[in-house]
Formats: sequence, C-alpha cells, structure tokens
Amino acid sequence: MKRFAEDQAAADFPDPIGVTAPRTARRLVGWCLAIALSGAACAHPPSTSTDSPADTTWESCYLHGEKVGYTETTIQKIQQGSRQLVQVSSHSRLGIRRFGDTNQMDLATDSIETPGGEVRRFTVTTKMGPEPIVMRGEVTGEELVLETELAGKSQKTSTPWQIETKGFQGIELSLLRDPMQPHETRSLALLVPVANQVVVADAQLAAEEREPTKLLDGSQELLRILCLLTPRGSGTAIRTVLWIDDKGETLKTLVPGIEQETFRTTREQALEPPAPLKFDLQADMLVKVERALPPPDKTRRVRYRVELAEDDPSKLFANTAQQHVTKTGPNSAEIVVTAPAYDAPAAKAAEPGPDAAPTPDAAPTPDDLAPNNTLQVDDPEIVKMAQQARGSSKDPLAVARALESFVHRTVTNKNFSQVFATALEVAHSREGDCTEHAVLLAALARACELPSRVVVGLVYVPGAQAFGYHMWTEIHVGQRWLPFDATLGQGRIGASHLVLGVSNLKDASSLATLFSVVQILGKLKIEVLEAE
Repeated sequence: MKRFAEDQAAADFPDPIGVTAPRTARRLVGWCLAIALSGAACAHPPSTSTDSPADTTWESCYLHGEKVGYTETTIQKIQQGSRQLVQVSSHSRLGIRRFGDTNQMDLATDSIETPGGEVRRFTVTTKMGPEPIVMRGEVTGEELVLETELAGKSQKTSTPWQIETKGFQGIELSLLRDPMQPHETRSLALLVPVANQVVVADAQLAAEEREPTKLLDGSQELLRILCLLTPRGSGTAIRTVLWIDDKGETLKTLVPGIEQETFRTTREQALEPPAPLKFDLQADMLVKVERALPPPDKTRRVRYRVELAEDDPSKLFANTAQQHVTKTGPNSAEIVVTAPAYDAPAAKAAEPGPDAAPTPDAAPTPDDLAPNNTLQVDDPEIVKMAQQARGSSKDPLAVARALESFVHRTVTNKNFSQVFATALEVAHSREGDCTEHAVLLAALARACELPSRVVVGLVYVPGAQAFGYHMWTEIHVGQRWLPFDATLGQGRIGASHLVLGVSNLKDASSLATLFSVVQILGKLKIEVLEAE
C-alpha cells in the first residue's frame, strides 16, 4: 500500500524534483523540530526536597493540541567525598507526524552540578537516526572536555569553559532558586543539546504579568515569562513562553513558532500512550505561490517578495554571491536570486579572520575540510567511497559533479522514519532524504580535498506549486562556493533555491544556524514577482 501511495505521488509530481522535495522538506523540519522540542523548553526540573533523596516530575508534550510525548525529570542530592552535589536527570520521548510518517526522537540528559548550578560533568544520549549518539562532558578548570561516541567510534574535543554556564535545566533551576517577579528581567548561559552536539546558549528572560493560565487539570494564576534562547554563534533565537507559580515551578511552556506546549502533570497522564496523531506538519512545510516557476534547474533569475509574520525576513535570509536580500518593510523583503555560472571564473573571496563564523561567501577555513561528528571524512569507508565516486577526473568542478551524481544514484532507499543521520550512517544504509544527501556529499567532497558545507533553505516544488524546506551542499570550486543538490542530481541549480543559512557542521554552534527553519515555519509568504 505504501509503494502504491508513492507511485501515485510520483504521478502527481512528474518533474525532476518530483516526490522527493516534499519529503526532503519534512526531514529537515523534523531535525529542527527535534532541536527545539528537546531543548530547555521540554524539561522542567522540580523543586529539591529535603524529605526524600530524590524528587521526580512529569510533563506531557503537545504539538498543535495533540499529545506527542512526555518528559521525566529527577533531581537527587548526592555526596562526592565531603562535597554535596546535585544530580539532574531528564528523559524526553517525542513523536511527530509528517506526510503520514511518525518520527520518534529520544533525548536523555544527566548532569552532576553544585547546589548553585555549576556543572561538573554530564552525559547526553540522543537518538534521531539509526544509531544513538552519546556525549560525555567534564569540566576541568577552565576547559570543557567533550567525548562523542557514535557507532563504536569516539572523538574528543575541548573548548574554553565559563564557570557561570548552567546545566541543561538551568532556566528552570534558576527560577526555582529565585522566582521572578512581574517586570523583572534575567540573563543566564546554559547548556543545550543540538542534534549530535552540545552548545552553550544565552537565555534572556523577561517577566510580564500574572494571568489566568489554562493547564491540563484546570486554570491557575501564573506569571508569564518570555524567553529568548540563542545558541552562541548562531545569531538566531528560539522564542519560548513559560508560566511559573509563586514558588518558581514551571507549570507550562509554549514554543509559538511550532505551537509546541508542555504541561506539568502526573506520571500516569504523562505515560498514557498518545492517540493516533491526526495533525500532520505537511501544511506548514510547503509555502504555496500563485505564480508557477519552471523546474528548479531551469530558472536563471527570479525576483521574490517575502513576508514573515512577526519577524524581519531580511535578517533570516542570507546575502550570497547569488542571492541579494533587500528589506522593504518591518515584515517584508525582496530577494533576487541569480543562477550560478558554474563554468565562469570568479574572484577569490576575502580571507576571514581567525574567529569569524561561517558566512555564505567567506573563503574556506580548515573546518570546511576537517572531519567532525557529522562528517566522518577520515573514516576508511568514506575515503574509499569518495575515490570510487570521483572517477579519474582531476578537474575540481568535474569531481564535484561526479560526487553529486554518485550520491544521487547511491542514496536510493527513501526511509522517512528517522530524523537525521551522519555521513557514515548514510554510507552504511544508503538511505535517507535531503539531509542525508547533503551530508554524504559534503563528506565525500572533503575526502577529495574539496572544502564543503551544507545549506538550509527552500526549493521550488513544481508539482505542488510551492516552496518546500530543503538542504543541499556547497563545494568550494575555482576559488568560490558553488551549490550542488544531490537530491536532484542535475549538476547545477537554478534560481529557485532560497538560502536561509550555511553550516560547516563543525559543532553545535554551526548546527544552530539552522534554527531559522523553526522561526519561519508556518509564517512565511512568498510571491514570485519576475522570473526568467
């Protein structure tokens, strides 16, 4: 029956991108939703208790009014020698339905902290792909040592550490220690799990007024608090609303962009299996347009008008060599996209400074060639696959096109039950969607000594006359970055790809640039003004 549905879908989308674009869109959104859903907004620790060795609370998580999972959080006082410490453990299990498929995401965090919230060590276990990813961190002086394990392999990294950084439940614990009052503001830094990394994020809290708040078991007068959570290095914040009682207990949260809510509840209610999900994210992941465009690789220059409810689209869409963004109002912008001239020479981009973040047109950095937890460039299987894929050509552009074609042919099994897989997992499974195409192509390019990174944005879907959220790859060829879309396998792209951001996938700060998808989900309008 599923095969018949796919064949019918193919008949409805008889263009080169066909069925793939809507489905690749859902995979990318699922990844970003996982980031938002598994962060601080879905884990609310209880107040510590002196009467019992451990205190546990439960939350039920909802998406668009439907229950999608639960969170269990436990706080326990422990002794380490003569020191009293606190162990904070949380487990979230969430399911999201997209185009008829349900994706399951599991996140477990465990941290050892001082009573004041200083982190000593932690473990994060995430399962959003075929294999669980385990991250263990330990603070030693002014350094955080992080070890990541995936598929039997481990990688160690170290970064500077600031002692004021709180743990994964830093926001809620801060409110418990010192409940906010109306019109009070507060700032803090805390750890946030992002896909297969851990990032430090800055939280800005602003308390408003107490208001009647609907809960699962009635209504209660609670203090409404606005929270902006910004992963460092991303520049993009996730908006969250929290409601707390007079004791500082967080009884409800809301992520407005995706209409995700959590409610404090009982263990029985939290573990009660959700009803079969009716809400499907399909409607939010396709942005319909009134004027049709040619297939994505046929357009040469397109001028768009974009509107974004409650935000400035000129801050979310990137300016690149092919994409020029002009602000036209507080919630509107014009975007002119010109198809890349793949065979034309280009001037060398300016070298970035030593601390510069990845930008769409920056010259490549060592991190654009290096292996990381998502792109296992030095793995023998990736190296062997890259040599097979590149063929005998020495020309960088020909190599890039050969790699794109190889990934397009190789990733054949369209399995939509996972959220995100690494390049090595894709090399093993040969399955996936746009995210898997993008990361495998990026890894193979680096294995051929071509700098690469991934791009998140939207692509035009001819069969649906809409734009769908999408991921593709940029490879540095001929002293410039050129886009390649292994999902399409055309050897080029036209002017119907809209760029939100780029990432070298080095760490969680780079991954956090993809948060822009969550910011615009269901709120974006696109109008085609001119097309060539």
